[in-house]
Amino acid sequence: MNGYNKLLVTIGCVIVLAACQAETDKKEDVAVSTGLILQEAISQEENEILPEHTGYIGDSSWENEKTLLVQYRDAGAPAEYQNEFYIETTGKQVIYRFTNKGDSPFSWKITAPDDRMWNSGELNPGQSKTFVAQYKEGYMPKGLYTFSVASLNNQDSVFDFVITAPE
Repeated sequence: MNGYNKLLVTIGCVIVLAACQAETDKKEDVAVSTGLILQEAISQEENEILPEHTGYIGDSSWENEKTLLVQYRDAGAPAEYQNEFYIETTGKQVIYRFTNKGDSPFSWKITAPDDRMWNSGELNPGQSKTFVAQYKEGYMPKGLYTFSVASLNNQDSVFDFVITAPE
């Protein structure tokens, strides 16, 4: 009878293991058919790619010609201001501009979805900088980006921030 019990326990274990393997296979089939595995692989690869930021020479007519993802114009900011924007489409290039319209200098920064610094800088009153972020290999990663403006002398700031959608 002892051998019979061992055989039943062994058969039970085999059935449980087979069921677990079938469930794992089913999850993998669902992930492959819905693109979840592919999306995860692409996201990991994109997060490793940072753009080359170069100054943009020209007027601001691009703001009227391109789809703007975010546009803060004449935005008032306390000593430190932070907000977020979401990139939902991939692309190889974005154009963005920061303008200091206030009376005090401030620093700005943009953080990528993986919490790495995407770009940053400082602006004196009346100063404006426009950048082209070009991805030579890969695409701009999808996800939630954070931008912040922080006064360099703890005074309120007034700023513009516009960014195009990835193209």
